[in-house]
Amino acid sequence: MWKLTKNLRDRLFKLGFRTRCSESLQDVSRRNGSIRSVLECAQTVADLRDVSVYLAHSDQLVTEAARSVIDRIIRSANWQDLIALERSADSYIGGYGDKREWNRNFLTEIAESSPPQEFVSVLALFTFHQNGYVRHEAVRALASSTDGFALPFLMLRCNDWVWQIADDALAAIQNRFDVMTPDQRTLVLPLLGYLKRCERSDFSALVDSVLRRFLEPSHHDDAVAALRTKARGLGRMFAELALSTPGEHQLRLLSSAISSNLPAAQILFCKHMPNLLEPQAIAMHCCGMQQDPVMAVRRTAYQVEAESCPNNAGEIWQRAMFDLSYALRDLARFELARLGETDHAARYRASLKSQPDSYGALIGLADTAQDTDADILREYLSHAFPSRRIHAVRGLGRALGERAVDDLLPLLHDGNRKVLRRVSAFFRLHPYLIDGDTLLDLARTAESLNARLNTIAVAATCLAKWDSIVWLIRCAATDDPIVSKAAEQAIVERLSCNRNFTRPSSKNIAEIEQLTPKAKSLSEETKAILLSTLRLVK
Repeated sequence: MWKLTKNLRDRLFKLGFRTRCSESLQDVSRRNGSIRSVLECAQTVADLRDVSVYLAHSDQLVTEAARSVIDRIIRSANWQDLIALERSADSYIGGYGDKREWNRNFLTEIAESSPPQEFVSVLALFTFHQNGYVRHEAVRALASSTDGFALPFLMLRCNDWVWQIADDALAAIQNRFDVMTPDQRTLVLPLLGYLKRCERSDFSALVDSVLRRFLEPSHHDDAVAALRTKARGLGRMFAELALSTPGEHQLRLLSSAISSNLPAAQILFCKHMPNLLEPQAIAMHCCGMQQDPVMAVRRTAYQVEAESCPNNAGEIWQRAMFDLSYALRDLARFELARLGETDHAARYRASLKSQPDSYGALIGLADTAQDTDADILREYLSHAFPSRRIHAVRGLGRALGERAVDDLLPLLHDGNRKVLRRVSAFFRLHPYLIDGDTLLDLARTAESLNARLNTIAVAATCLAKWDSIVWLIRCAATDDPIVSKAAEQAIVERLSCNRNFTRPSSKNIAEIEQLTPKAKSLSEETKAILLSTLRLVK
């Protein structure tokens, strides 16, 4: 949200000139009405600087509109907006250069004409004022307010560079964490993490004391919110505190922690489950965590379940063999090898035989494929889903090596970019298996544009430098202007890369000198670069 509403500042600037003597009361009224309309367009926290200037306007309706807009924006701000407002060096809340900037009685004047809720919102805004006296008065007024909305703003002022303001703000928040609404938690908990990271003062004791309150049964909702907050470091800090402090809260918070969206809390509580639950309950919780989108959480769940149920470790790691993460599949195969099972391809093969659509079995077989698995993998080269074709290519390359060229060469016609990248990676490992005539034919006849452009990439990377330039000149002569332009660009890039200089053969020189003048698709500049480079290396 830290972005100005479009055209708001310019429109307010044009309307904010002093009223001219020649203007009639009707003109002034019309101008003030326009100001109110523009103020209502403000949407983000970044607009508060421009809106706050009109708190001192001579027209009461304008000041009321400004207060209303400030109340609407500041109460809908999230914690990232408040930190951005705190860090902004160009906030100038209340106006820059205005005499009221240093007047501490300004807030009292606003309070006399504002509803209580709007006055609290204005006070919250003026805690970011550039003038320390104004900030101090705002903090003092917020300290006497019973509105829980004031807590986040007092927390930010605890890190104020004026120590008197920081001390008063710190004293004001001591007893305000006992009762928080859900909306207040979404602001307060991330700001606790922010205070923990501040370097101007050490707030470790404050944060620790607040988090310890959350361990009590009466603060269970606060504890659950702390475990689920995405503020950097706070959830992990609270999880470590909860697990290092003995008590019934560990079992009470277990289900909330392992079902949260914070991987650090999930992993910490999962590792602590053997101290709290029976093996059967551990297995039930771990089975749910093994479906988590984060691989580290799934890995921890498999490890904890296998350690707590050693008799079923083989079955547990067999399930992990079909995980979508290569690292976790590899770990599962390693653990099974320690238990005596080494023929992992046989298990994937059997699973594909019974469930041909099993994606986990296919990617596992691609990891461990042997020569005998080639026929199974060939069936997936024409699968409707590109993901299956990708792993079929990977598996064939592993099982057959360079013998897979006959199976993979037709896939250079594939229309999917990911499949083409995988096939191209295979030919980069075996560049001698493909020739220029095949690439030239592909550049002319491939159905999809992706396949034709991929041909240019293969010619530029799989063939030797000067051989590739010969075939790129021929590819540039295709009827497709996009492919022709890509081939010309590849030629220029190959000529500009001389990190490992190689001298062209006499055959290369003769072919390039013969093809270049006749290449109508190449620009004169590219032709000149080609011929001048040849003259230098002859």
